[in-house]
Amino acid sequence: MKIGIIGNLNSKNTQDLVSFCNSLNHETLVLGINEIIFDFRKAEPVVLLGNKKLEDFDRIIFRGFSEHTDEAKIIASYLKHKRVPFSESVLGYNPGYFPNKIYQSFLLLKNKIPIPQTVALSATKVALRIPEYMNYPFVLKNPDSSQGKGIYLIKNKKDLSEIKLENCFYICQEYIKHKFSFRLLTLGGKIVGAVKNINARGEFKSNVSRGGRTIQTTLSKDLKDLTKRIFQVIPYDFAGIDLLRRDNKFFVLEVNSTPQWQGLQFATKINVAKEFIKHLL
Repeated sequence: MKIGIIGNLNSKNTQDLVSFCNSLNHETLVLGINEIIFDFRKAEPVVLLGNKKLEDFDRIIFRGFSEHTDEAKIIASYLKHKRVPFSESVLGYNPGYFPNKIYQSFLLLKNKIPIPQTVALSATKVALRIPEYMNYPFVLKNPDSSQGKGIYLIKNKKDLSEIKLENCFYICQEYIKHKFSFRLLTLGGKIVGAVKNINARGEFKSNVSRGGRTIQTTLSKDLKDLTKRIFQVIPYDFAGIDLLRRDNKFFVLEVNSTPQWQGLQFATKINVAKEFIKHLL
């Protein structure tokens, strides 16, 4: 079987996928989405991964495209037209893919799924208007942030004035004080593994990439039911769901379609690449 992976070969997660595919004697090619070529010179469009047509592959795996979502949607439409199975079939849905964190907040709240109190403002309005909507301390997020980068705990006006804001809409969320967060890894809406990410000393974030520690955790019925509801609203084939808990109530922070899994894999001993490929095939 020929498997194409659109992702970063330097990523440990992508390397795990390649290793497991090779163990099954599948032929695997990994290229970044910037290596894709859209050829519209002839009567029928052609999309190439390197020098190979996408329809020459038996499966396509999307692993890295956050900055090229529109292009990923085009690729997904092409794959659907050519009847080539691919991960993240949600890319081909209408109204489409939901990577925008502001839109995620809208969808979750609209469907009565708890999120922290949230306001989204343009960079030019954050300093002027945020006191009308949010008390200090609050969390300021660049919507394109990942792995804990671009996320700030704002304790006062001085903290806010020291942040160099980019030209985009920012997410401002109430600060839910916590010593750990929850990360669920799901495939097809089913939970593969669950961990607690414990904050590093002096950190308000619990990302493993920021020095946090990960331990396996058990799942309550409430959490399982909440996961099903999230999947109905944001039906990612493969997802990392981040949550906080306050007074025994869970709040969804983010639903990530290309989650890193090294910390969870280490804590749970689950072979995530194996589960991913089994689900895809």
